[in-house]
Amino acid sequence: MNKIVIREKIRKKNIESGVKVIVLDDDPTGCQTVHDVVLSFFWDTETLKELIDHNDCFYLLTNSRALTGKAARKLYSSVSENILRTGYPADKIRIICRSDSTLRGHFFEETMAVFKNFRNFDGLLVIPFFKEGGRITKGDVHYVIQDGRYIPVSETEFARDPQFGYNNSYLPAWIEEKSKGYFKKEDALSISIEEIRTRNHSSIMKKIENALNGTPVIINSLEDSDIEYFCSLLQEAEDKGKRFLYRTGASFVKIRAGISDIPLYMPPFKQGAGLIIAGSFVNRTTEQLNHLLEMTRIRHAELSLDRIVGKNNENYLGDIIELIDESLGVGENFLIFTERKFRKTDDPENELHAGELISSFLSRIVAGLNESPGFIIAKGGITSHEIAYQGLGIKQATVTGQILPGVPVLKTGKDSSFPGIDFIIFPGNVGSKESLLEIVKKYSEN
Repeated sequence: MNKIVIREKIRKKNIESGVKVIVLDDDPTGCQTVHDVVLSFFWDTETLKELIDHNDCFYLLTNSRALTGKAARKLYSSVSENILRTGYPADKIRIICRSDSTLRGHFFEETMAVFKNFRNFDGLLVIPFFKEGGRITKGDVHYVIQDGRYIPVSETEFARDPQFGYNNSYLPAWIEEKSKGYFKKEDALSISIEEIRTRNHSSIMKKIENALNGTPVIINSLEDSDIEYFCSLLQEAEDKGKRFLYRTGASFVKIRAGISDIPLYMPPFKQGAGLIIAGSFVNRTTEQLNHLLEMTRIRHAELSLDRIVGKNNENYLGDIIELIDESLGVGENFLIFTERKFRKTDDPENELHAGELISSFLSRIVAGLNESPGFIIAKGGITSHEIAYQGLGIKQATVTGQILPGVPVLKTGKDSSFPGIDFIIFPGNVGSKESLLEIVKKYSEN
């Protein structure tokens, strides 16, 4: 059975049974596999009722990766309480806590907050698989594929993240580590690639049925087809009353919601000069910036972190806005990026505060523009959230598609300060070194 038929069956069953797939996304990059799906920056009860009434799948952009663990737990508790207050039957709601495919995020705090409010979950599905970004799981070990090499994720730069670092690629041990021993590695259930590839229905269903009281269940996966087969059995089990919370990467969303794949998005003809903004500090982003600068003569400005976080940064802000307006006014793209060395401290909360100041500064640049960009590329999850919400004033948006695998495009609406332009959310850790240049060229050559 091909993927189109499987996805259609999954979606049809969701609609016929009244199932609503609600994605709590800890940064806005998680829409990188879907299209024609609504994203909302608000989740008050009235907004949620309207979203549930008109959509079988939608995203709530929590941006919780920019928060402390305590704040993230409080936020997810509030969101899940509001979902229940809508009065929609809890057994018809499927919650996906979408997070980073390289295992960064408030795994334990967020899932426990939802568990506490819903109280009807038998298990916690852990599926960080994200094929478009080269993240796969085999033998319960999660890997990042880089230049054809399968690297255990704990051996990558992502495991050394100052906020979300970890020591384990073996997911049962990672779950125990991130939950500080609340979950024990020996208690985790695992559905292997072999069981999925041999279509071992009885073995998989037995493990699903054995999940009780929030048991973590790891789903190994190398291809979308692995998740598609699993989801067909998951729906069967859920029809019989089993309940699961999903903690996953982006690929699971499109499959569990039954969303088809479509061709890559091509920009409309002559969008006009654009603004490229890079706040991400990961190595892949730096490589992409260097390649863009090496291969083009794009106007650009490297932003001083000291001046951004300084007390008197208004003059600096005005100078940057003036440079960008001048460039856009004569039809030339402009690139701004933060200094590539983010100074680490021993205090995670201080680092979060510095990150907030940087994101806020970038969003204030966009909010202060007089010239309308033809498009905006925002590099980095937290960066793109703040620019969309604070800089562009977006309240809700619809995902148009992907301009490259794993790189979503939104069309700004009437509520935005610059209506009708493409807003490209470019995750910091996605793509090759040529990808940023490739996107800029797509807009420049149309």
